[in-house]
Amino acid sequence: MAALASLALLTGAAASTAAAPVAPTTTTASPAVSPDGSVPGALHVGRPSRVLDTRSGQGAPAGPRRGGSTTVVQVAGRGDVPATGVGAVTLHVTVADATGNGHVTVFPTGTPLPTASTLNVWAGDVVTNLTTVPLGADGTVSLRYTGSGTVRLVADVSGWTTAGAVVDPGMTVASAPARLLDTRTGLGAPRGAVRAGGWRGCR
Repeated sequence: MAALASLALLTGAAASTAAAPVAPTTTTASPAVSPDGSVPGALHVGRPSRVLDTRSGQGAPAGPRRGGSTTVVQVAGRGDVPATGVGAVTLHVTVADATGNGHVTVFPTGTPLPTASTLNVWAGDVVTNLTTVPLGADGTVSLRYTGSGTVRLVADVSGWTTAGAVVDPGMTVASAPARLLDTRTGLGAPRGAVRAGGWRGCR
């Protein structure tokens, strides 16, 4: 009987010290990071900083801009924006002292002029809009005025995104402006005027 008891104790001890099953582990590849440690497409908020004012000559020569003119402004390395590793910037663009009607398009320097407008201009009005636009290869963006009369341009930068191929969910991808809807021509929806209270779905 004592021998049986000892055998039972040994069997229990062996069972209690048996290795528990190990759950399989998975390895996740580390995302590529920029020199400042940010993941590509990460959005950074900075202090608003003026990078362009054609009324005073800040960031570009002073003076009004006529229709068909393009103003190039350096943004990388200005304010809180790093000099390198920046893919796109967030700009608050203002048109002042407009003497005609038209529109301004903000786009990456060195790329074709998009067909979309960033803001529309009416004579005598001050118009403003917020836009996120990729930087040109030289760290600049271009502002093209198309229309009659002249305008003066102001731009403040308030944020930027880290350059690089975006592979992580939730990161920001900025693209050049592109027109999706124009009921004057039938782009994206049937052509025709929209009455008050009406609506158009954009395909």
